Amino acid sequence: MQTLPDASEGIRDRGWLAADAADPDFWCVRLDQRHLKGLDGPDGSATFRAEPSAPVPPAGDPALADILERLERGPGFVVLRGFPVDDAAAALRGRFWTFCQRLGTPIPQTKEGDHLVEVAHGGEDTARQIGRWYGSRERLTFHTDRCDILGLLFVQVAKAGGVTRIASSVAIHAEMARLRPDLLALLYGDLFWRVPERQPVGAPPFFRQPVFAVADGRLSCCYNRFQIEAGHRYPGARRLTAEETEALDLFESLAESERFSHAMQLEPGDLQLVNNHVVLHARTAYEDDGAPENRRRLLRAWLSVADSRPLHPSRAATFGECRGGRVRGYYSAGTVPA
Repeated sequence: MQTLPDASEGIRDRGWLAADAADPDFWCVRLDQRHLKGLDGPDGSATFRAEPSAPVPPAGDPALADILERLERGPGFVVLRGFPVDDAAAALRGRFWTFCQRLGTPIPQTKEGDHLVEVAHGGEDTARQIGRWYGSRERLTFHTDRCDILGLLFVQVAKAGGVTRIASSVAIHAEMARLRPDLLALLYGDLFWRVPERQPVGAPPFFRQPVFAVADGRLSCCYNRFQIEAGHRYPGARRLTAEETEALDLFESLAESERFSHAMQLEPGDLQLVNNHVVLHARTAYEDDGAPENRRRLLRAWLSVADSRPLHPSRAATFGECRGGRVRGYYSAGTVPA
């Protein structure tokens, strides 16, 4: 566990506000043949296995260097515009898979070992039952995913709604330090998190980690209000204090505010990449077209990258490996935290 004075000194990440993101040049990269050449290949995600904690090979394509630099040392997010999505499903998955492998090393996103996940409406009851809320049409509040880099390829958009929202956790951290450093300090303490998916009988249903942590001057934010509140309700876990609830409320109110939150109406062929350590993401509720072939559909990848930041040891509960530039993430070792 860190203390705020030690952790907050010399953070080297740069936050941004919604006003900064209003300029598309801040986050948009238009893809051309340099980025897209040679992508036609099979979808190898079903049989792919990366060794946990292995070094991630550096991206060999110079055209990708600027993209990766923006993710790690820039604003922490980018939208790649113009990814071809008009092909049959198998060809599209193969193309996306090949591109993801050029950026880094894909890691599993589920305990079943899925490396590419289709994000589409699967029924509210099903999403609620298995804890995979991305399969719901309901609003998704600000959160981070359990990987270094999130990739979302927009294949088909909703009839209405489904607007992507992002916010800089670095900027939120700075504002909390200015307004209420006492509350910010609480988010460096251990909170109980619900294990996201059903576990075998007898396995712990929760683990502990802070919202904020710092290693070598680099910030890491892990946030999911639902998982935190659920984790504190289990037998054996302590209840959230009033002060911790106030700290979470302040964090969330800043993320939701117009000053910090930027809305993006993304289109088919847009590939959004997000560094989870420094950027939160959310989504508004949406309505699908009646025809199944016209429903909102995205392809999602979780990536480890060669130039990822080192993490504080408290992040081992989520990432397993805390050294930078390694294969890491919630399911990358085939286990969940105890």
